[in-house]
Amino acid sequence: MSTTSFNTAMTLKSLAFISDSKLRQILADILLEIDNVALIGASRSTLYLSMSILEGILTKLIEINLSSAKQYFPKNKRGQQKKLEDLVFDEKIAIAKKLKFIEKEYYEIFQKMKNFRNYMHPYTELKGGEKIDLGASQISLGILNHILNTLGELRFIQGQVWNVVSGEPVYESSSDTIDFRRGNTRTDSFIVTKGFLGKNINISFDLVLSNSGLLNLVYNHEQDSTFNMLRFDGRNENDNGFLFCKHYAEWDYVEKFKYKLKINIPNKIVINCTTKEFILKINDEEIKFTDNKYPKFNRNLPIGFFNELASLTVKKLKIG
Repeated sequence: MSTTSFNTAMTLKSLAFISDSKLRQILADILLEIDNVALIGASRSTLYLSMSILEGILTKLIEINLSSAKQYFPKNKRGQQKKLEDLVFDEKIAIAKKLKFIEKEYYEIFQKMKNFRNYMHPYTELKGGEKIDLGASQISLGILNHILNTLGELRFIQGQVWNVVSGEPVYESSSDTIDFRRGNTRTDSFIVTKGFLGKNINISFDLVLSNSGLLNLVYNHEQDSTFNMLRFDGRNENDNGFLFCKHYAEWDYVEKFKYKLKINIPNKIVINCTTKEFILKINDEEIKFTDNKYPKFNRNLPIGFFNELASLTVKKLKIG
């Protein structure tokens, strides 16, 4: 006897942009509740929960982008700039728009749904004179899913915005850890940032990988099919080196170096990237490049990371 199953999910579940695992779980639970109330046509509950979870998401976004968001904080009655915890939902929406997390074409709809959220107080609904019907609840769901879809392609790491090219990398702020998970493309979990353009940079992190995995530091990223990279390979000590990608998922070595990485325990990586040279240290040992044929660092192009063949972990990433 065959059975038919139905997808009853009304909301997207892409929460990996939230770097706090405890908050991610709370939001995931609320999304499941929204699925349940939306399916039975509970319009008010759907809208109230959708807008409440959006306020939580916007609050976290502003918090993790605080340095750039503060300039948009309004002043209180005493003429002093408000603190994050004093912002009301309306102000959070305006700040998120300034930070370009909410497109201008969605802004007015967002505000309208926010006003409906206040209808959880019956007297407010009575004064408002409008009814929350199925259409309004569906609009709130649409906004929620749009925001989740947009933010699902971003990661917020060390104060910078990283774009997800492929896969499902997860950053956990409490342990300062990035999990580069195995994916279904050759560039498993691939992230890129423009956050360090215009300067030479120092990169340091602890790398934990298996004997079947490897990590690529991407630099000179022009597009997803054109970039250079520095490879750390857990499979073969002779396959570390610099590579050049000129077609999507196709790359060739430019220069190799020999180093036997530790397996399943941290390797301390320090890379000084300048327009003249790369200075690389692995576990406090400086690596000598014999030919220096590798492409030099262009500080006006983005950088990134991706793993291949196996999941791995990057801890304590610092770039400056």
